[in-house]
Amino acid sequence: MEKGRCQQGWDWGGTRRLPSVVQHQRLDWADAVSYCVTQEANLASVHSEAEHQLIKTLIKTFNPLEFYTWIGLSDVVTEGRWMWTDGSKVDFTDWFKSDPDGGKAQNCVNTHYQTLWIDNECSEGYAFVCAERLC
Repeated sequence: MEKGRCQQGWDWGGTRRLPSVVQHQRLDWADAVSYCVTQEANLASVHSEAEHQLIKTLIKTFNPLEFYTWIGLSDVVTEGRWMWTDGSKVDFTDWFKSDPDGGKAQNCVNTHYQTLWIDNECSEGYAFVCAERLC
């Protein structure tokens, strides 16, 4: 990898990460994280409205049930401290107006092609979207 090539951030259109097709299989959040890692990726992180719209488009296109879909945000480690699985900075959120509202019971985040983010129980099985780190 060319040194310094990816210093411009995590732009979807740039060279840092590329969203994969939404996985239809329903996995709990931890298994979705593991699956993405086996693909040399992470659950998708979102850093702008444009990225959120891209994820929603992927969900609508590739999830035949158009159901909730895991993304890589959680407060599993520390309640109230939201973190992306890829370690990137939380610099954008798009919560539904009453979320996050799950306290200690709902620590993982999903979205849907028609809605904003909600916190949910990590043990629930949903489709998910991975993002491949390119550098």
